[in-house]
Amino acid sequence: MLFEYLKQTDFYKKVQTQLNAFDRLELNDTFETLNVVLIQMVQAMTKKPVVVVHHNLYHAQKLYDLMHKENALTAFFPQDEFITTDMLAMSEDLKMERLHTIEQIIKNKTNILITHPTGFVKQMLPKSQYEKAQKAYRVGEDLDLHSFQQDLVQFGYKRVTTVENTGEFSQRGSIFDVFLTGHLDPIRIDLFDTEIDTIRYFDVQTQRSKEKIETFEVFPRSEFFYTENQYQSLEKNVLNKIEEVTMQDTVKSRILEELAKLLCSLTRRSS
Repeated sequence: MLFEYLKQTDFYKKVQTQLNAFDRLELNDTFETLNVVLIQMVQAMTKKPVVVVHHNLYHAQKLYDLMHKENALTAFFPQDEFITTDMLAMSEDLKMERLHTIEQIIKNKTNILITHPTGFVKQMLPKSQYEKAQKAYRVGEDLDLHSFQQDLVQFGYKRVTTVENTGEFSQRGSIFDVFLTGHLDPIRIDLFDTEIDTIRYFDVQTQRSKEKIETFEVFPRSEFFYTENQYQSLEKNVLNKIEEVTMQDTVKSRILEELAKLLCSLTRRSS
């Protein structure tokens, strides 16, 4: 009813003209409740995904909380606002929220994205790389355990003796446990040779199996992940750049080479 009323106003026509001309809209001196209505109006008018850039993380979070109550397809893309924080102690919660949002985008489960300036300009991998990384497994299919474990490590999972926390996996004979991001309980994969025989959730405390499921999906819990070939290419490019620099001091040259190798090594571990 509210949208029908707004369609009859001059304000609606001005907004429509602005969007047709520039494909964007700037709101000033408005309050959050009104913003919720206007954002939904813009999405309804354009029939396209809408990206909202609020002026800081705090207000973006507040707007997201309001928007999500009105529209379940609203997603949030937060980012630490200080460079030192981003470099030294990146918030794990914010990172997981970003990854969840990326997954929603890939699955076309969002039509409104709320962020703020540092989130809007954040460098990320191409969408196609996240799409390729997303993999589904189901009962009855073959599972190459070696490749599966390599994928998990590449995507930010950690091998442990006993799975207790999100992002961990372990293997005992034909039993493979993994605590996937976005799941309340870890899953237990029982293999018959190389075939997935059963998939069950299990309780972390008792280690007892719970209900069966037929399929599960793995999505990266790291924002940046690379193949072995990409790591080798990175190392080669860095070393080539060093060779291009004319340095009379051979000691400095050697130090730079060692730093380049260390950089590649640290990058590989962090992803």
